[in-house]
Amino acid sequence: MNTRIPKLVVAKSYRSARRGSIVISVILIIALLALGVIVGGVAIRNQITQEFGDAATALDQLDQSFSYSIEIDTNKDGDFTDPEDFQCAAGYNDPAPTLTDPNGAPSAGIVFTVPTVGEGPAPTPAGTLP
Repeated sequence: MNTRIPKLVVAKSYRSARRGSIVISVILIIALLALGVIVGGVAIRNQITQEFGDAATALDQLDQSFSYSIEIDTNKDGDFTDPEDFQCAAGYNDPAPTLTDPNGAPSAGIVFTVPTVGEGPAPTPAGTLP
């Protein structure tokens, strides 16, 4: 019967010693998840912007030019060349597309560039406070 008491004491001390590592591991997991959410949010934002840019380019490429002609045979002789017959025509010529989407280039103006110069120190503030 006396052998169970040391096991309980050892288990309690083991649990209290592990509490700190459990808390640290939870903090580490939360930090990694937060970083993943930030990076994932940026990627989702970029993809949504890309899709809107692609949709805008596709809609701009649609050619909506049209023309129609209406001929009315006023004397009902079946011949539309008579001078008294009525003819009306209208149309619209869609201008050329204004948005371009070259192959291999990101649409919607999303371009990632690396600056050519380093950041360096911030300039010293100057002036007076009001």
